[in-house]
Amino acid sequence: MITSRDTGRWILPKGWLEKDMSPAQSAQKEAWEEAGVKSGVLHETGLGKFCYEKSAEDGCDLLVEVEVFRLDVTEMADDFPEAHERERGWFRPSDAAEAVQEPELKKILLRL
Repeated sequence: MITSRDTGRWILPKGWLEKDMSPAQSAQKEAWEEAGVKSGVLHETGLGKFCYEKSAEDGCDLLVEVEVFRLDVTEMADDFPEAHERERGWFRPSDAAEAVQEPELKKILLRL
């Protein structure tokens, strides 16, 4: 898990869908950029979805739907695009569920 740049709370890496990438591949790219996940076994089937409110740059709140994918990490990098902007940590699923705010994400994490 990583910390949010805005609030410092614990979250999962996430981002917008990339052109010419599957949703799972887009998630893997975000895991690299935000958490330094260098390699791992990506599961293309999503674990579930949750919604949260994201504050846009113009001050408006957007309701965003996120699909969660499993990535069995085999290698992490110390130097990655957002290394100096976030903290990262490893959690047991039950501890991860306690650390996040979104009820549906809590349920997904508890099923791991």
